[in-house]
Amino acid sequence: MAATKKKKSANSQYVFWGFYGMMALGCVILGSLIGIVFGWAIDLPRVEELEYMQPSQVSVLYSSSGEILDQFATEKRILVQYEDIPEHLKHAILSAEDKNFFSHPGIDVKRALVTIFWNDLIKGNRWGFSTITMQLSKMRFTNTGKTIERKIKDMFYAVNVEKEYSKEQIFTFYANQMNLGHGRYGFASAADFYFHKSLQDIDLHEAALLAGIIQSPGA
Repeated sequence: MAATKKKKSANSQYVFWGFYGMMALGCVILGSLIGIVFGWAIDLPRVEELEYMQPSQVSVLYSSSGEILDQFATEKRILVQYEDIPEHLKHAILSAEDKNFFSHPGIDVKRALVTIFWNDLIKGNRWGFSTITMQLSKMRFTNTGKTIERKIKDMFYAVNVEKEYSKEQIFTFYANQMNLGHGRYGFASAADFYFHKSLQDIDLHEAALLAGIIQSPGA
């Protein structure tokens, strides 16, 4: 009887110390992860730089009579304001890339959870959940590498950008920065290249095509 009690006591101690050890290890791992994440966050440039960035535009060479002789640019871009972007193009971009753009704080948590759980874990697809603000952060501050560090930095940037700028300003930054193939950056330059039209003159089908190029401009 006494031996049985001693055995139960020893087992209880093993369970207690095993549980305690696992909790301690979990705290160490969690603390390390938090430290790494905040270490990445501290190293981020200030998002106010977005307002002062001067993206390259097309340089045009004219003749003495005013005719265009040639154009030069590493990134061919025509800058536009938010009010210059047609409504049907805005809707096409939002539908293709970030339908909750005007309601989320830079990170679409619901979409992220669904993407990670259903597409990545269940179906095995590598679908992104980047919002427009996160894509802008990737273009201007981080890089295109598919790493956890980059994705976390994009999230930090997105939240900070949303605090600093209005949705309209963010959308305009995005519309002027996006790579749309053939060295064309921004939707105004793409409209000129693909359709020989000003941005305001494109129709619904052309807007849908431009929005569709976003995912794979190289194709």
